[in-house]
Amino acid sequence: MMCTRRVAIGTLMAGTMLLSQSHLFSYFARPAGNVSTGPSTPKNLLSSSADGFSPYGVAGEVSAANLVSIGRGCTTAYFIDEDCDGYGPGVRASGIYGIATYAYVGVGDRPDADDTNPSLNTPASVLAAYDANGNSALDNAELKKFLADRRGYIVDDVFYVSPNGNDASGAPNNPNLPYASYGNALSGVHSKIGPGDVMIFKAGKYPEPSIGGGAPVMRSGVSGNPVIYMTMPGEVVAITTTSTNAFNTSGAGGPGASWVIIDGFTVEHPTSSGWGLGQGWSCGDAQNAIIRNLETARYAYVVCVNGHNNLTVERSIFHHQREHGFYMGSNYAESSNITVQDNIFYANGWDPDDGDMGGGYGGYQFNGRCTGCLWQRNISHSNGAWGLSLIEGVHNSTIRNNLIFNNASFGIIMQIYDGSCPQLGTGDSGTCPYDTNHNLFENNTIWVGVNRSDGLYGSGVYPEPFAAIGIARNTGSCVEGGVSAPSVKCTMEQTFRNNVFYTSKGPVFRFDQSAAIGDRWMEDSVFENNVVYNAGSSVIATKESVGMSFAQFAGTFGATNLNSNPLFVRANPADYASPGLFSLKLQSGSPARGFGTPTGAPTDDLTRSARTFPPDAGAYSFTASAGGRAPSAPTNLRIIR
Repeated sequence: MMCTRRVAIGTLMAGTMLLSQSHLFSYFARPAGNVSTGPSTPKNLLSSSADGFSPYGVAGEVSAANLVSIGRGCTTAYFIDEDCDGYGPGVRASGIYGIATYAYVGVGDRPDADDTNPSLNTPASVLAAYDANGNSALDNAELKKFLADRRGYIVDDVFYVSPNGNDASGAPNNPNLPYASYGNALSGVHSKIGPGDVMIFKAGKYPEPSIGGGAPVMRSGVSGNPVIYMTMPGEVVAITTTSTNAFNTSGAGGPGASWVIIDGFTVEHPTSSGWGLGQGWSCGDAQNAIIRNLETARYAYVVCVNGHNNLTVERSIFHHQREHGFYMGSNYAESSNITVQDNIFYANGWDPDDGDMGGGYGGYQFNGRCTGCLWQRNISHSNGAWGLSLIEGVHNSTIRNNLIFNNASFGIIMQIYDGSCPQLGTGDSGTCPYDTNHNLFENNTIWVGVNRSDGLYGSGVYPEPFAAIGIARNTGSCVEGGVSAPSVKCTMEQTFRNNVFYTSKGPVFRFDQSAAIGDRWMEDSVFENNVVYNAGSSVIATKESVGMSFAQFAGTFGATNLNSNPLFVRANPADYASPGLFSLKLQSGSPARGFGTPTGAPTDDLTRSARTFPPDAGAYSFTASAGGRAPSAPTNLRIIR
């Protein structure tokens, strides 16, 4: 598959504009000067605590009572649990969580049959509620009723798959006669499944399943009758793949799968020696598709490229990937109506050569043109570079209610660069510099710390000098109307409204534009009702490496903004190795309370709680219980630091 370049931060160079060939893909010039002071926490990345659970030399462990709920319900920095029953994507029976690459603790093994109902979580609880005939087995009709009642899936035929199944004897609608595989045109489920049907994976481990991609292409549904590929509700279904994608919506040189739903899998590279290789899964070319409730770990990245339309990725977790946690993009065809929501990206961008978080990649990236797209209610933290990266043509889209903290560089970055662009003669994959403009950033919370999550400080990529928002030109070219347009500037003006942006020493906004080319990105952007704060410097923004105080910024760009400490419940730079302790909800005395403008504001917040009006700035609407804790089950929780 021809793939867009997966841009990393690379080496940060000193200087102002990054226009030369040698500076490509480096994103931004690093501020001049050397930071000489930092926290006193030990920096020995290879030492261990007495019990062997602190490979970065950070003493102590965190008890279950201290793991903070930062998303809907009891969702934390590590897992999704909306109904607070101790089940959901990423929840582990061991109770052990962490970001340390040397002490990787695995993927979740407590999936939730229904994360909206705390009484429906395990297969036994589903059976107790839906065993209408009392035969102590979930019959086909009973499963279909559960899917209709609790998932909204109205299905025709059910194709069961089991590690112990048999493609020759498998039969639809019979849980006692499962198939063994997705198969091909002659065998397995592929030869029989069609619109309105569901393929149910029963508990177990499935090595190298290769559902779709190439030949045979994943079966598509039709409007109103999708094909559903999912796990048995409440059962642990683990896909371990090394050389192929667990599933792949890409076409064999043609259109990809459409009208499909993929729901409930854990996808993990099975070997430590292969950690950081392969793609995990792909939603390339997908149209009218939903992907939800997945957990993916230990690959290079998950990749979804080429023109997508009406694709939703939600309630999924991406962690401990070598490069991006989740990489999306568009080559020759523009994407539209992409929704990425309610996901968690953490501990991505680790460097397997050095064993640290200096790999130069972040939590999520969209590289290419995307219009009418939406990124909302995502949590991105403790990654090896940025939290979110939206580059090379993301425009007329919305980024709202996201929580981004404790990453190694920028909170959100946007840029244009030469790419692999036929019009510029730099390659043939179709990644070109396009207008990256007219995006709305509203009610996001970004916190940029001091140390990287592996403890690094003072050299390489570490967060203290970085901005919450970085926007840069890495090319003097632009492509419009399908041709290179050197006289056209490529614009990157945005709207920032009702956000809370906190940095430790870097500017809040960093515009690396070029007046020589005619850029007016910062001048033409809108800044309204944002709470901004630089804890270590009076510089709130830079334009072409020239810093400005808040008074200068407000006088020219944003008189309705506020420069004040937002007063988070807990945002301690010393907790860099323990992101589960962070709570960027607002204290009762926060100046962000009621500071937002109601103009265009979302009606709910990151936790999907209703907002008051005038709305609070940032991803959270204040509640008196802002320091809420995660569920107490399992009780033997330990946090790897």
